[in-house]
Amino acid sequence: MNSTIITRFMDKINILILILVLVLTCTVNSNAQKFRLGLKGSTLVGWIKPDTKNVDMEKIRVGTSYGATLEYNLTDNYVFSSGIDIINKGGSIEDTRDTTVIYTKTLYKIQQLQIPLTLKMKTNQMEKMTYFGQFGMGVGYRLKARSDIEVKDLGGNIRPEDNNEAKGDIVGLSAAMIIGIGVEYSLGERTAAVIKLLFNKGFTDIAKEKTLKMSHTFLALNLGVLF
Repeated sequence: MNSTIITRFMDKINILILILVLVLTCTVNSNAQKFRLGLKGSTLVGWIKPDTKNVDMEKIRVGTSYGATLEYNLTDNYVFSSGIDIINKGGSIEDTRDTTVIYTKTLYKIQQLQIPLTLKMKTNQMEKMTYFGQFGMGVGYRLKARSDIEVKDLGGNIRPEDNNEAKGDIVGLSAAMIIGIGVEYSLGERTAAVIKLLFNKGFTDIAKEKTLKMSHTFLALNLGVLF
């Protein structure tokens, strides 16, 4: 039943994305000078911050992301920036709420589709460099989730359980605040190389368990190109 609902939901998302692409294509063709498209990729460091007693952050996790950028020039110095990102992120927590064991450590490995909605504020171009800051929010949907679990019992024995399905532990929809700074380097006409540092702080609970609250945050170094 749940898989059928998810399949129908993803079919609707695919239809909406197709409609959005068609609308944007028509709009770009009619007002090409105000739009820019691009590609990007990131290396990121992420962590999960619990907000529950006797549950603590344990380890960070290195991840990656890739995607496409869509920008609309509101003025010469203000830009609406969006796109689609596929983010591979995660982190681990240590849970000591269960008194029948010493601890339970869980490393979450999450793949998420995120749509950023940000305002980008740019300086005027100085020689070939344009500096910018941006802020806004991202709306995400969990695509995949796996977990590695380690339980240490009262006898000191450790029981590992690797690569477990964890979609039932992580919510589907989430939201995050996005803050970034960066620079564009002109490669001629409208093409530019982009490097930026992004802080993506989740502000919604990602745990399905009602007695557990936690959010995900990551810091990313992003490289890309705009056309």
